Amino acid sequence: MSLISFLEVNKMANKYDSFIELTPGYESVVDISSDSRNADFWSRYIVNDDMVTAVRLLAKSLRPDDPNEDVWHYWIKGSYGTGKTYSAIVIKHLLQDDYQTVETFLNKNSLFYEVKDKFLSARKKGPYYVKFRSGECKQLDTSNKFLFQIEQSVRDILQENGFNYTGRNSLIDSVKKTVKNFKPKLAQDFDDGAYPEYWGTYDSFEDFYNAVMAGDVTACSYAQEILQSMNIGLATDLDTFKAWIKDVYAGNSELAKTGMFIIWDEFTEYIRYNDLDIIQQLSIFSKEVPFFIIYVMHEYPGVFSENVSAGLGKADARFHKIDVSLSEKTTLKLIGESIITRDGMKDNWAEICDDLYSSISGSVHSFMGDPGSDLDAATLKKIFPIHPMTVNLVSKVAGLAASNRSIFEFLKSSGDDGFRAYIHNNGRYDWKWVTPDYLWDYFFVNNQGGKKDLTKIAEDALKHYNKVKNQINDDRILRVFKGAMLLLATIGSGHSLKKSKSSRGIQATEKTLCDCFSGMLDKTEVSSYLQTLSSEPLSVLVLAPDLHEGSRIELPYSGTGGELDAEIEKIKKDNTPGKLFNADSYFGSVLKKQFVPEEKAVVKRLVVDTCWGTTQQINYKFGELKKAVEKTYHKFGLLIVAVPNVEEIEKVKTTVNALLDSDDTKRLLVCVMRYALPEETFKNWYELVANGSLAQKSGNTVNANSYQQQATDLVGNWVSTAIGKDMDLLYGNATSHVYTNKAVISNYEKIVFTVFPAAPEGIIKKITLYKSVALAPAYYGVSKTTLGNKNPANDKQKNFNQQWQDCVDILRDNDENVWDCTNIEEVMKMEETKVGRSMAALCSFLNKTLTSGTVLLSDLWDNLQQELGYYDTGVCCYLIGFALHFYIGKFTWFDGNNAHKLDEETISTLIVSMLSGKAAGMKLSSESDIEKRFKDITRRIFGLSQEEVGDIYDCRKNVKIHITKTGYPVWALKYLDDEDFSGIKSEISEILDKYVEYILESGNQSDVMEEIIGLIKANPKIYVQMLNSLLKDKTKLVTGMTNFIYEKAPDTKVACDKYGFSMETLFTMLSRVLEEEKWQWREQEVTDATSKLTLDLTLVGVVNEVLGGSAESVEKIKETLSNYLDYIRIPGCVYASLSDSWAGAVATLHDISVNKWVSYGNDEKSAVIKELELHMADAIDNIAHPLAVLRAYIDKNGMGAFSDAEYNDILQALPKEPFEQTEHNFKSNIRNKIKDLAYSKKVNQLMTSWKAKTGVDSVSTWTSKFIMPIVWVMPTYASLFSVISALEKNERIDDIRLDNAITSIDGADFSVLSDQAAIDRHFIMNIASEKFISILLPHVKDVKNKIQNSGYRNYAHWNNDLVAIRPIVEKYISTDLKSEVSDKAKKRVNDINNLDQLKKQLERILDQSSEACLLLLDEE
Repeated sequence: MSLISFLEVNKMANKYDSFIELTPGYESVVDISSDSRNADFWSRYIVNDDMVTAVRLLAKSLRPDDPNEDVWHYWIKGSYGTGKTYSAIVIKHLLQDDYQTVETFLNKNSLFYEVKDKFLSARKKGPYYVKFRSGECKQLDTSNKFLFQIEQSVRDILQENGFNYTGRNSLIDSVKKTVKNFKPKLAQDFDDGAYPEYWGTYDSFEDFYNAVMAGDVTACSYAQEILQSMNIGLATDLDTFKAWIKDVYAGNSELAKTGMFIIWDEFTEYIRYNDLDIIQQLSIFSKEVPFFIIYVMHEYPGVFSENVSAGLGKADARFHKIDVSLSEKTTLKLIGESIITRDGMKDNWAEICDDLYSSISGSVHSFMGDPGSDLDAATLKKIFPIHPMTVNLVSKVAGLAASNRSIFEFLKSSGDDGFRAYIHNNGRYDWKWVTPDYLWDYFFVNNQGGKKDLTKIAEDALKHYNKVKNQINDDRILRVFKGAMLLLATIGSGHSLKKSKSSRGIQATEKTLCDCFSGMLDKTEVSSYLQTLSSEPLSVLVLAPDLHEGSRIELPYSGTGGELDAEIEKIKKDNTPGKLFNADSYFGSVLKKQFVPEEKAVVKRLVVDTCWGTTQQINYKFGELKKAVEKTYHKFGLLIVAVPNVEEIEKVKTTVNALLDSDDTKRLLVCVMRYALPEETFKNWYELVANGSLAQKSGNTVNANSYQQQATDLVGNWVSTAIGKDMDLLYGNATSHVYTNKAVISNYEKIVFTVFPAAPEGIIKKITLYKSVALAPAYYGVSKTTLGNKNPANDKQKNFNQQWQDCVDILRDNDENVWDCTNIEEVMKMEETKVGRSMAALCSFLNKTLTSGTVLLSDLWDNLQQELGYYDTGVCCYLIGFALHFYIGKFTWFDGNNAHKLDEETISTLIVSMLSGKAAGMKLSSESDIEKRFKDITRRIFGLSQEEVGDIYDCRKNVKIHITKTGYPVWALKYLDDEDFSGIKSEISEILDKYVEYILESGNQSDVMEEIIGLIKANPKIYVQMLNSLLKDKTKLVTGMTNFIYEKAPDTKVACDKYGFSMETLFTMLSRVLEEEKWQWREQEVTDATSKLTLDLTLVGVVNEVLGGSAESVEKIKETLSNYLDYIRIPGCVYASLSDSWAGAVATLHDISVNKWVSYGNDEKSAVIKELELHMADAIDNIAHPLAVLRAYIDKNGMGAFSDAEYNDILQALPKEPFEQTEHNFKSNIRNKIKDLAYSKKVNQLMTSWKAKTGVDSVSTWTSKFIMPIVWVMPTYASLFSVISALEKNERIDDIRLDNAITSIDGADFSVLSDQAAIDRHFIMNIASEKFISILLPHVKDVKNKIQNSGYRNYAHWNNDLVAIRPIVEKYISTDLKSEVSDKAKKRVNDINNLDQLKKQLERILDQSSEACLLLLDEE
């Protein structure tokens, strides 16, 4: 062999696949089958922060600390290959596996330390019941189909976990609806004889259909089974589904201890194409019952449309989100575990890894990122020969560049671009690293399935690569180019992939690219290749300066030709001049901001909009501005109009003047700018923006930013020039020619003071004080705070500063000193200065309003805005506060609940409420002499405190509260006996009537109060004392009310006396009828209500008398009767068919139980009472003890004759069904029970005969005793034994088999079943043959042990296992009994004297055994 050939062979032997391989059985894609193939698969999961989050969120829903805590369903989201499904499988096990297993898993990882206790405390309740499903989403194009799948999953959970109750009651309405919808199909199936096991008891489909429509439970249950077998869901709407789920939980107590989880993997397709409302509603439903769904979704760029993404964003608030990502640490560990060293190559591979590590040692810090990282050389070596930078980039690549590939599929791939191909073709003397360029080929270039999901920047990079790749002929330069494309596609120019908070991250730069090829290419090589790629003739990359990273890599950009023209047209289409001059667009926003500087205070009330000067735009914008202004009393509107040329100005002004003529607000201004915006300016802007857009798309962020800035400067320059040029200001029917924007604002200020001469801006001009409404400025004003008297300890004064002191100085002006006025009248007289006149107007307005009587604050504020131009700002709080300080202690403020005297605190609060629009129901008033005297009298009569009669509103409120507490209306006292009034009953009664008018606010309240004062004035001491005494004596109130009721409704007295009802009971019933507070009761309405109650009382009395109850309302009677009648064994239709005199009362009682009483007229009620008085006792007795009714029904329908005990058995076996149960269903139930009775008789007959004949209770007893199947002894009775065994397990046997069994046992002789010798012989004949009886008979017990020890412990099943058992017995004979068999055979030979006979025997043996032949031929 030549040296060259030797080296080539040696080189081939040094390929990496000679040293390493992938772990056998390595799984690159995890699905639920991975879990089923390996029981320990889930526990090998590498725990990271994502799983800790998952456990924490699970615990949050399963065991909330706070009852208001969020209990939601779950999203698990992540890109391809990040381990979403694996995470979901782990969650499945954490929920359903036994507690000890879960605890062990959580304890072995310290990351779970803070979350495990809460989760485990939830798991102590027991396992959660989990259904794991995957995909099948695309066909679910309606909510109903989705709900059907969820329903099916729930049914799977119930079936798989042995829950028998699958819900019924809540689905009855749905069953009825579905049967109605599918009636033709079901009718055809009935005629075709389908499903006979369900509707075989019905003579026709119509009988079945009518039973379902009537809500018959049995028929509905049958229908449910039929529909289920037809794959028709019953939970067809959310309310039905939720009711069904609740019913399932209610019927399965064990399930309700924990709950259900559905984990739905691969759910992305449903989200893409369906409305999210249904899954949001289901998430909310988890607050009601522990029913949870975990949706696992695949996220990648472009997976969702904008609308779907927006919907997901809104829905996120109703879900717990678990974002699964592949951390660098996890990636390293997973890759490290997947690459193993071949046997015997450990030392060789360690040497290669040392060599590889040495080649990158100078760049290790770049791979490890954060200096505090726990990555070390040993960890890195486990992933060799995969380059560390490849691992750093892979999660970004898989997450943003592909929806169908992962690093783990790269490892497993057998394609030319996969890891297997790499290690087969490369070794330490070749391209020794899997550098990031391999990712470019695998995820981008060769990834046909995932290209549709690329991000825009990745798509552009791939297009550029495909366009220029053939120009690059050098393999190493092409690798560097691929690395650059990878960085641009996944990170983008000017962005970074952060590795730690302190790092700058991985960027698309020369430095990063050097790191990518560290150990393979040195930095000078990479830099040289980049220069080649960025220079002529290639020029396929752009290198832009970067302060930190050498050079920034960008895609080349050329904004010329058709591409630019097309982009300009697109920009122009999306940005017409009209759109550009919207106030939130490019030109409009800059113009609006610069035109109105924040200098004059009046601009705070100015609404500004901008407009392009077309008639259509002006009309629209003016109309919108007018709407905005009309919503308030104080705002002004300014519309700024730009024109394309000066020739358009007059046309624009004509349009504007027509609009202003129709403006009745007188608060709208229009400014027409005379400095035109020509088409050329727009053209330049469009071109700059288009160039910037193209540069951005190509990844050239430097150029893109430059173009954007130029476009911004163009707009700013035009606006700066335009607002300094002349313009026309139009207002009303006047046009002013002004020269700058500031002149426009000055003119606007004059207009404000024309409309509102006393506007607050005329007093305080400092714009910085015009902030939002607040308590502090109001308090400064009312308390007359100054820097000299402010109290730093007072929270309301501590922020008083020089700006507010300037306001004090303004009001303390030497020409007119408002500040030091001692009363409001002094201020009202001021007229020398603008400040004085404005404050005089404010004070005059307030004084006029407040002295006119009680005033609503909302009215006061509306008028203050309309007349003076005040609005919701801190300055207005201050000025109104100052004006109101003159009224301290003089007025009462009613805040809607309580009354307050005006002081510094209450005035401040009042102002803030008023200016904030929260003054509804609030009032200000000064008390009259009449009000004061009335309050004093009322206080003494009703025993109220001074605080409780703070003002007239408080007084009325607390009188009402007093009446509510005593429990009786005041007018009840009028019906006391005359002696209770000491001769002044009429006078006291008249006062009480007037107080009723006061309490109910009937008539003019000032007149009412004055009349009460006048009446009491006749003898104030006696009247007040008597009223006070009567009103606080509850006995008197009760007596008065009793007298009133008995006087107005004498029949009520009769009913109360007859049935022993107290006045308190009657009063309680009255309260329910009237549904009002006691102070609202009027005499006539109580009279009417009491008359109606007489019949109610009588009904309650009658029912109580029969039932021995103590109910005090019709509602309670209804409830009691429902307990008797809602679910009974004999349905109402049977009682209705009886001719007994009491039978009709049963239906009457049921009608009362379902609330029909309330709909009866008085005549109907009287008739019902009469019927119940005569027959209710008998009706109740037959409902409670219906045996006689059942006996009569069975006899009437010819169903047979039975003993008393059997009749009772039938009755007790009947289910309790609703009163409305159909007769068909009832009759069917009886027939079934009679069948059951006959069946039980036969079973008892058979089992009695069996025991008598065999001496054992059951087949299993015999089998256990003799350790063998009973059928081996008496095979002809196999059918009988099968029946006995089935009955032993409580299985139901059909009548034919049962009858045959009885016939069979009658003539049978079972003596052999107790004959041990015979039993042993039958045993041997079954496991071997008759010829082995003599050999095996002494060893029967050993044989049985041998069979059991071989894995066949259930001897009852040996008959089915004979094929496997016989070889065991044969082996036993040939090994354990070898010596014994041999001795017997030898003895047999010795016993044969005839040589011919011996030869014949030998020939027979040779015919049957080839082994014997070989032994005979053995020469030795």
